[in-house]
This record gives sequence, structure tokens and C-alpha cells, in this order.
Amino acid sequence: MPFIEIRGWTRKTAIPYVTNRSPVFSELSLGVHSVNEGILGPEIFINRILEQYLLIYTVDGTGIIEFKNNKLVMDKHKICIFSIDDHIIYYPVNSWHSIWVFIEGDACDNLHKICYGGDVTPTKMSNPEIVDRIFRDMMKNIQTPSIRSDLICSSLMYQLWVDIILSRQNQNVKIKHSESILECIEYMSNNLDKKITVEDLAEMCFFSKAQFTRIFKKYTGASPYDYLINLRINRTKRFLIETDLSLEEISSYTGFNGASHFIACFKKHENTTPYKYKNRYITSKFSNI
Repeated sequence: MPFIEIRGWTRKTAIPYVTNRSPVFSELSLGVHSVNEGILGPEIFINRILEQYLLIYTVDGTGIIEFKNNKLVMDKHKICIFSIDDHIIYYPVNSWHSIWVFIEGDACDNLHKICYGGDVTPTKMSNPEIVDRIFRDMMKNIQTPSIRSDLICSSLMYQLWVDIILSRQNQNVKIKHSESILECIEYMSNNLDKKITVEDLAEMCFFSKAQFTRIFKKYTGASPYDYLINLRINRTKRFLIETDLSLEEISSYTGFNGASHFIACFKKHENTTPYKYKNRYITSKFSNI
């Protein structure tokens, strides 16, 4: 059942863009009922159960939306859509420049399911300039009661919803990439004594070698090979400092192809030999006693 409680609201809080709908509005599968823009101050508090779909977008500042025992943080360029009968409480953190749009139509249910799948969380829009233009075009057209204006606003809302879905998919891909890279790093760290190739790592993540190398470098700043060598060098330092193992033994425990390969890689990365590194540590340790 619709319900609303508003505190601190005045006529100057927001600018509503709404007009009488044309005869075709009720037949639209996705209709824009109203567009509102305002800068909400700390005195504003809104508690409501929705009777229409509600889109909220942050132009600047930050807002909080309490929904299903979660506090959703609405930072700059984040957007979120809530459905009919959703109970939400929202308010600013200091100042919140936001746009909110009431929408309705048979397409809303399916679009909402495609977009969120039951997990309603804010989406950081990857193309805020396009989003801003869509809202400005909506505000411009919704003030004129005509079939043309209603159809334009409907088309713009479809475009915006598609952009939200694509932005969420892009964020999900980034999360999956991040998780894959972390799994690879963990695998490398736990298997330094084994032969590890870039091809093997790429196959673990279901990437091509080129794609894996590009994504890995994007997240770590190093190629998979350089990252692996760095892990191995760091592990050899522990062996040098904490054990009396020979260089041949250390190289076998850390995946190098023999002592000579280990010495060459160590010297390249540390500008010194393993023996000198160990002696320097021992000298430094005793000088501090």
C-alpha cells in the first residue's frame, strides 16, 4: 500500500518536470510519469512505499538509501531503480544533487529483472555524459503534453535502462576478472616450485594468452612472467636469510632452472648476487646487536 513520509521538504527543494499525459501514455510499455531534480540538504528525510517504479540518480554529492536492511551508498554518477511496493528510506549525506524519475508500464517488470535479478544495488554509470543528456532531453520533452513527447521520453527511458544493464554487466565482468587474477596470484604463490607457464594461467581463467596478459597487467602493473619471477625472488630471499640451503636447492624449491638461472634472475632484479645479499643481511644483523 502506498505510503510517504517527508521531512524538511520545501517548494525550493526540487524542480518537478511533469505534465498531463497524452491519450497514448497509458498504452506505453514504458512511460515516464515525471522527472524531478534537486539538491537535498541534511534536513531532508523521505520514507515511502512506492506505487510506481522509481529511478534515482546522483549528479553530485552522496545520498543513502535504506532498502531491505541494507544501506545503499549513492555516490556521484550512481543510479538505482526500485519497483512498485518497495519500501525505501532515503536522505543526503550533507548535500545530494540528485534526479529521480517515476516510471510505469508493462515493460518495467522484465527490465528490472534483467537489470538486477533480485539484487538491487547502485550502478556506477560508465558514460555519465550520455546519462546527463538523456535526463536533460527528458526534462525538455516531458513539459509538452503530446503523443510525440511521451514517445520520445519512453524511447529515452529505454535507452537509459539499456545503458544501466550494460554498465552492470561491465562491472560484473571487472569483478570476475579481478577474482580470476587473484586466483592466479594465489596459485602462483602456492606452486612456486612447479613449472608455471602463462598459457597454463590463461587456461585456468578461460582467457586467451594475449587477453590474460593484458588483463593481468592492467590489475597488477606487471606481466604474468615478471610477476611470477618477482614472487620467486622474494621467496628465495627468505630461504637465503632463514636457511642454510645451497643455491641449487633454493632454485629447485622456487622454480628456477638450476642455480645459474636463479643467480642471473636474482642479480637482474636485486643488482647483487644471492651470496652478497645473504652476507649483507648477516653483517647488518650482527652490527645491530
